[in-house]
Amino acid sequence: MRAGNLEQRALRRGGDRDIVTLDTAAGEGIGRPADVEAVSEALDDLARLDPALSRLVEMRFFGGMSEDEIAEALAVSKRTVSREWQKARALLLTILADGPS
Repeated sequence: MRAGNLEQRALRRGGDRDIVTLDTAAGEGIGRPADVEAVSEALDDLARLDPALSRLVEMRFFGGMSEDEIAEALAVSKRTVSREWQKARALLLTILADGPS
C-alpha cells in the first residue's frame, strides 16, 4: 500500500486530531470551574450507570493510584483494571461530550 493511501485512511479516522485522554487532562489540570462541575456531573452519571467504574475512576483519577495498587485493593488482575479503566474513560468522555443529563 502506498504512503499516500495510508495517510488518507488515517485522516478519515481522525488521524489529524490531537489525542487527549483523562490521564492527559489530569496532567494539564482543568481550566475553568465549569469544567470541574461538568466532570462531577459526568462522574455522577457514570455512578448511576456503573458504580464499580465510578469507584475505579475515583481511585485512579483522584486518588492517584496505579493499576497495580487498584488491582490489589479490589482483588482483581491488573488486566481487569486496565480494561475497566479504558471502559470508564470512554464512557466519561462520551458523557462529557453529550453534555448534562
